[in-house]
Amino acid sequence: MSKIKRIKIMKCKELIFITIITLFIFSILGCKTDRTKKKDETLVFWNAAYKTENSFIQEAVKSLDSPQGETLIIDKYNSPQTRNDVISFFENYTKDRFIAETILKYSIKYDVPPTLAFALSNTESSFNPLAVNKNSSSIDRGLFQLNSSSFPDLSLEEFFDIDVNSSKGIKFIRWCLDTGKNEVSALAMYNAGSGRVSGRGTPKMTLDYISKVLDYRSDLLTKFNTEMNSIAKINPKGVKLVKDVTLLLD
Repeated sequence: MSKIKRIKIMKCKELIFITIITLFIFSILGCKTDRTKKKDETLVFWNAAYKTENSFIQEAVKSLDSPQGETLIIDKYNSPQTRNDVISFFENYTKDRFIAETILKYSIKYDVPPTLAFALSNTESSFNPLAVNKNSSSIDRGLFQLNSSSFPDLSLEEFFDIDVNSSKGIKFIRWCLDTGKNEVSALAMYNAGSGRVSGRGTPKMTLDYISKVLDYRSDLLTKFNTEMNSIAKINPKGVKLVKDVTLLLD
Protein backbone atom coordinates (compact mmCIF):
# COMPACT_ATOMS: atom_id res chain seq x y z
CA MET A 1 0.00 0.00 0.00
CA SER A 2 1.38 3.35 -0.96
CA LYS A 3 2.27 5.93 1.64
CA ILE A 4 -0.27 8.45 0.28
CA LYS A 5 -3.08 5.90 0.53
CA ARG A 6 -2.17 5.08 4.14
CA ILE A 7 -2.27 8.79 5.02
CA LYS A 8 -5.74 9.14 3.47
CA ILE A 9 -7.02 6.16 5.46
CA MET A 10 -5.63 7.59 8.70
CA LYS A 11 -7.20 10.97 8.04
CA CYS A 12 -10.53 9.28 7.30
CA LYS A 13 -10.38 7.40 10.63
CA GLU A 14 -9.51 10.61 12.46
CA LEU A 15 -12.45 12.37 10.84
CA ILE A 16 -14.80 9.55 11.83
CA PHE A 17 -13.44 9.57 15.39
CA ILE A 18 -13.83 13.37 15.65
CA THR A 19 -17.37 13.10 14.31
CA ILE A 20 -18.29 10.44 16.88
CA ILE A 21 -16.78 12.48 19.74
CA THR A 22 -18.60 15.60 18.55
CA LEU A 23 -21.95 13.80 18.38
CA PHE A 24 -21.35 12.33 21.83
CA ILE A 25 -20.57 15.76 23.32
CA PHE A 26 -23.68 17.31 21.76
CA SER A 27 -25.84 14.48 23.02
CA ILE A 28 -24.55 15.10 26.58
CA LEU A 29 -25.12 18.83 26.29
CA GLY A 30 -28.60 18.21 24.95
CA CYS A 31 -29.48 15.94 27.88
CA LYS A 32 -28.10 18.48 30.33
CA THR A 33 -30.17 21.22 28.73
CA ASP A 34 -33.30 19.06 28.99
CA ARG A 35 -32.59 18.31 32.64
CA THR A 36 -31.97 21.97 33.37
CA LYS A 37 -35.20 22.87 31.61
CA LYS A 38 -37.13 20.29 33.61
CA LYS A 39 -35.51 21.55 36.80
CA ASP A 40 -36.52 25.12 35.95
CA GLU A 41 -40.06 23.98 35.21
CA THR A 42 -40.18 22.20 38.57
CA LEU A 43 -39.01 25.33 40.38
CA VAL A 44 -41.66 27.38 38.60
CA PHE A 45 -44.30 24.86 39.63
CA TRP A 46 -43.31 24.87 43.31
CA ASN A 47 -43.02 28.65 43.37
CA ALA A 48 -46.55 28.87 41.99
CA ALA A 49 -47.75 26.35 44.56
CA TYR A 50 -46.07 28.33 47.32
CA LYS A 51 -47.73 31.53 46.17
CA THR A 52 -51.08 29.75 46.03
CA GLU A 53 -50.60 28.47 49.57
CA ASN A 54 -49.72 31.97 50.77
CA SER A 55 -52.86 33.31 49.11
CA PHE A 56 -54.91 30.63 50.83
CA ILE A 57 -53.41 31.56 54.20
CA GLN A 58 -54.11 35.22 53.57
CA GLU A 59 -57.72 34.43 52.77
CA ALA A 60 -57.97 32.39 55.97
CA VAL A 61 -56.66 35.34 57.97
CA LYS A 62 -59.21 37.59 56.30
CA SER A 63 -61.99 35.19 57.26
CA LEU A 64 -60.80 35.34 60.87
CA ASP A 65 -60.76 39.13 60.79
CA SER A 66 -64.28 39.22 59.38
CA PRO A 67 -66.31 36.43 61.02
CA GLN A 68 -69.10 34.94 58.95
CA GLY A 69 -72.31 36.89 59.39
CA GLU A 70 -70.77 40.24 60.40
CA THR A 71 -71.09 41.70 56.91
CA LEU A 72 -74.58 40.23 56.68
CA ILE A 73 -75.62 42.09 59.83
CA ILE A 74 -74.38 45.41 58.49
CA ASP A 75 -75.86 44.89 55.01
CA LYS A 76 -79.26 43.94 56.39
CA TYR A 77 -79.21 46.80 58.90
CA ASN A 78 -78.39 49.31 56.15
CA SER A 79 -81.23 48.01 53.99
CA PRO A 80 -84.65 49.58 54.76
CA GLN A 81 -86.34 46.29 53.83
CA THR A 82 -84.48 44.21 56.43
CA ARG A 83 -83.40 46.72 59.10
CA ASN A 84 -86.31 45.85 61.37
CA ASP A 85 -85.38 42.15 61.22
CA VAL A 86 -81.90 42.98 62.50
CA ILE A 87 -83.16 45.28 65.25
CA SER A 88 -85.76 42.73 66.33
CA PHE A 89 -83.11 40.01 66.56
CA PHE A 90 -80.90 42.11 68.84
CA GLU A 91 -83.93 43.30 70.77
CA ASN A 92 -84.61 39.66 71.68
CA TYR A 93 -80.96 39.33 72.66
CA THR A 94 -80.80 42.46 74.84
CA LYS A 95 -84.46 42.43 75.96
CA ASP A 96 -84.62 46.13 75.11
CA ARG A 97 -85.26 47.64 71.69
CA PHE A 98 -83.68 51.02 72.44
CA ILE A 99 -80.49 49.38 73.69
CA ALA A 100 -80.38 47.21 70.56
CA GLU A 101 -80.86 50.20 68.25
CA THR A 102 -78.28 52.29 70.11
CA ILE A 103 -75.52 49.66 70.08
CA LEU A 104 -76.16 48.94 66.41
CA LYS A 105 -76.03 52.65 65.58
CA TYR A 106 -72.69 53.31 67.28
CA SER A 107 -71.02 50.05 66.29
CA ILE A 108 -71.62 50.93 62.65
CA LYS A 109 -70.66 54.59 63.19
CA TYR A 110 -67.31 53.66 64.75
CA ASP A 111 -66.71 50.63 62.51
CA VAL A 112 -66.79 48.10 65.34
CA PRO A 113 -68.17 44.62 64.51
CA PRO A 114 -71.74 44.70 65.90
CA THR A 115 -71.50 41.27 67.53
CA LEU A 116 -68.31 42.35 69.29
CA ALA A 117 -70.06 45.43 70.69
CA PHE A 118 -73.05 43.39 71.89
CA ALA A 119 -70.85 40.65 73.35
CA LEU A 120 -68.78 43.30 75.16
CA SER A 121 -71.84 44.96 76.70
CA ASN A 122 -73.28 41.58 77.69
CA THR A 123 -70.04 40.65 79.45
CA GLU A 124 -69.70 44.03 81.14
CA SER A 125 -73.25 44.60 82.40
CA SER A 126 -75.64 41.95 81.00
CA PHE A 127 -77.25 44.92 79.19
CA ASN A 128 -78.12 46.63 82.45
CA PRO A 129 -77.78 50.41 81.93
CA LEU A 130 -77.77 50.98 85.71
CA ALA A 131 -75.02 48.44 86.50
CA VAL A 132 -72.37 49.59 88.99
CA ASN A 133 -69.10 47.94 89.97
CA LYS A 134 -66.90 49.54 92.64
CA ASN A 135 -63.13 49.11 92.44
CA SER A 136 -60.50 50.12 94.99
CA SER A 137 -60.02 53.58 93.48
CA SER A 138 -62.71 53.95 90.81
CA ILE A 139 -66.22 52.94 89.78
CA ASP A 140 -67.47 51.26 86.59
CA ARG A 141 -70.95 52.31 85.48
CA GLY A 142 -73.57 51.63 82.84
CA LEU A 143 -73.95 49.38 79.80
CA PHE A 144 -70.26 49.34 78.93
CA GLN A 145 -69.04 49.81 82.51
CA LEU A 146 -67.25 53.07 81.82
CA ASN A 147 -64.59 53.70 84.42
CA SER A 148 -64.77 56.94 86.41
CA SER A 149 -60.97 57.40 86.14
CA SER A 150 -60.97 56.89 82.36
CA PHE A 151 -63.98 59.17 81.83
CA PRO A 152 -63.63 61.85 84.51
CA ASP A 153 -65.64 64.44 82.57
CA LEU A 154 -68.86 62.43 82.47
CA SER A 155 -71.61 63.35 84.90
CA LEU A 156 -73.45 60.70 86.90
CA GLU A 157 -76.45 61.03 84.61
CA GLU A 158 -74.29 60.58 81.52
CA PHE A 159 -72.74 57.38 82.90
CA PHE A 160 -76.21 55.87 83.13
CA ASP A 161 -77.50 57.35 79.87
CA ILE A 162 -77.81 54.54 77.33
CA ASP A 163 -76.89 56.71 74.34
CA VAL A 164 -73.90 58.43 75.96
CA ASN A 165 -72.56 55.26 77.59
CA SER A 166 -72.84 53.27 74.35
CA SER A 167 -71.20 56.01 72.32
CA LYS A 168 -68.24 56.35 74.70
CA GLY A 169 -67.84 52.60 75.24
CA ILE A 170 -67.93 51.64 71.56
CA LYS A 171 -65.65 54.53 70.60
CA PHE A 172 -63.20 53.38 73.27
CA ILE A 173 -63.16 49.75 72.03
CA ARG A 174 -62.51 51.19 68.55
CA TRP A 175 -59.44 52.95 69.98
CA CYS A 176 -58.35 49.69 71.61
CA LEU A 177 -58.72 47.87 68.28
CA ASP A 178 -56.63 50.48 66.50
CA THR A 179 -53.98 50.41 69.22
CA GLY A 180 -53.88 46.68 69.94
CA LYS A 181 -54.19 45.71 66.23
CA ASN A 182 -56.39 42.66 67.03
CA GLU A 183 -59.49 41.83 69.06
CA VAL A 184 -57.71 39.86 71.78
CA SER A 185 -55.32 42.70 72.58
CA ALA A 186 -58.15 45.23 72.31
CA LEU A 187 -60.33 43.36 74.80
CA ALA A 188 -57.39 42.97 77.18
CA MET A 189 -56.78 46.72 77.01
CA TYR A 190 -60.47 47.47 77.53
CA ASN A 191 -60.58 45.26 80.61
CA ALA A 192 -57.18 45.74 82.25
CA GLY A 193 -55.86 48.94 80.70
CA SER A 194 -53.18 49.43 78.06
CA GLY A 195 -50.41 49.76 80.65
CA ARG A 196 -50.96 46.37 82.21
CA VAL A 197 -51.31 44.62 78.87
CA SER A 198 -48.15 46.05 77.30
CA GLY A 199 -46.08 46.33 80.44
CA ARG A 200 -46.59 43.77 83.19
CA GLY A 201 -48.48 41.07 81.33
CA THR A 202 -52.16 40.21 81.14
CA PRO A 203 -53.87 38.99 84.35
CA LYS A 204 -55.62 35.60 84.26
CA MET A 205 -58.90 37.34 85.09
CA THR A 206 -58.53 39.33 81.89
CA LEU A 207 -57.81 36.20 79.85
CA ASP A 208 -61.02 34.65 81.21
CA TYR A 209 -62.81 37.88 80.37
CA ILE A 210 -61.56 37.77 76.76
CA SER A 211 -62.66 34.16 76.40
CA LYS A 212 -66.13 35.03 77.67
CA VAL A 213 -66.56 37.93 75.25
CA LEU A 214 -65.42 35.88 72.26
CA ASP A 215 -67.69 32.98 73.25
CA TYR A 216 -70.66 35.37 73.42
CA ARG A 217 -69.71 36.78 70.04
CA SER A 218 -69.37 33.37 68.36
CA ASP A 219 -72.72 32.24 69.76
CA LEU A 220 -74.36 35.48 68.64
CA LEU A 221 -73.09 35.12 65.08
CA THR A 222 -74.38 31.55 64.89
CA LYS A 223 -77.80 32.55 66.19
CA PHE A 224 -78.02 35.50 63.80
CA ASN A 225 -77.20 33.36 60.77
CA THR A 226 -79.75 30.76 61.84
CA GLU A 227 -82.40 33.40 62.46
CA MET A 228 -81.88 35.15 59.14
CA ASN A 229 -81.96 31.87 57.24
CA SER A 230 -85.23 30.89 58.89
CA ILE A 231 -86.71 34.30 58.04
CA ALA A 232 -85.62 34.19 54.41
CA LYS A 233 -86.52 30.53 53.79
CA ILE A 234 -84.89 30.68 50.36
CA ASN A 235 -83.65 27.67 48.45
CA PRO A 236 -81.22 29.04 45.83
CA LYS A 237 -81.90 26.11 43.48
CA GLY A 238 -85.62 26.84 43.52
CA VAL A 239 -85.40 30.56 42.79
CA LYS A 240 -86.61 31.63 39.36
CA LEU A 241 -86.37 35.02 37.69
CA VAL A 242 -89.66 36.49 36.51
CA LYS A 243 -89.89 39.43 34.15
CA ASP A 244 -92.68 41.87 33.31
CA VAL A 245 -95.00 40.87 36.12
CA THR A 246 -97.29 43.45 37.70
CA LEU A 247 -98.64 42.80 41.19
CA LEU A 248 -101.83 44.50 42.33
CA LEU A 249 -101.46 45.79 45.89
CA ASP A 250 -104.43 46.30 48.20
